[in-house]
Amino acid sequence: MFDLKQHIASLVAVFLSLGIGIFIGMAIAEDGGLARQQAELVQKLEDDYAILRAENKKFAEEALAWQQIAEQYQEFAAEVFPHVIQGKLEGMQLAVFVTGAFSNYAEVVQVLEKAGAQIGTIIEISGDWNLKPADWRERLPQIIPLGIDPLNFLGVKVGAELAGGRKEILPSLGAKGFLLFQREGKEKPLAVVILGGSESKDSLRAKEFDLPLIRTLVSAGVRVVAGEASMVPFSDEPLYRRLGIQVIKAADTIPGQIKLIWALAGNKDVSKVK
Repeated sequence: MFDLKQHIASLVAVFLSLGIGIFIGMAIAEDGGLARQQAELVQKLEDDYAILRAENKKFAEEALAWQQIAEQYQEFAAEVFPHVIQGKLEGMQLAVFVTGAFSNYAEVVQVLEKAGAQIGTIIEISGDWNLKPADWRERLPQIIPLGIDPLNFLGVKVGAELAGGRKEILPSLGAKGFLLFQREGKEKPLAVVILGGSESKDSLRAKEFDLPLIRTLVSAGVRVVAGEASMVPFSDEPLYRRLGIQVIKAADTIPGQIKLIWALAGNKDVSKVK
């Protein structure tokens, strides 16, 4: 006897089986395509890596070659440097005033002396120069009058004494630890080398002390040339150039030191000195 329910159940089972078979078949087919895509991607990544590795090797070889060339130039410069500067500052009386971030200024002093300069005075700023006016007057009560800007006052007085005036302010600043005297010359310098640059952008010293110092020196007929180290934290060059003085960048390098000597010798345009 024909059972309709059994027949329908059989048909459902058949179609269900067929659907499952089709699904499994498609999954297998898709897995195969995915595997191929993964293999192609891996191959592409390997190819790209090989290209990058080859380029990196090329760049490394080029960098090594340029480094060797640079070392050769440095060796050559070191060899000819003494001959280039010899006698350029013969007998010139200089003072060196280290106002800012120039830790290896001793090297510059040696170079200037090799060029023939006579350096009588070397002064280095020390201690905290960002004091408030009241603090300055408390530290220097017999020196700084009331009602004036302390740093401006000190810049003018120090400049006048460096230019050959009677020494009154300089010894007091030394005694209070604001200045360190590496050398104390008696003769008036023909030129003053200011080795500057600031440790902080908030430094008051450059604007309120250095500028009055430079103005006073120039007014007294003393040539002023400034220099800064190549890695100076904050450059004071924009301030110094307001006064029309020459500012030598990277004065701790051979090219910079040559420019410094050329400027001290009276050359107004050292930009072409390489």
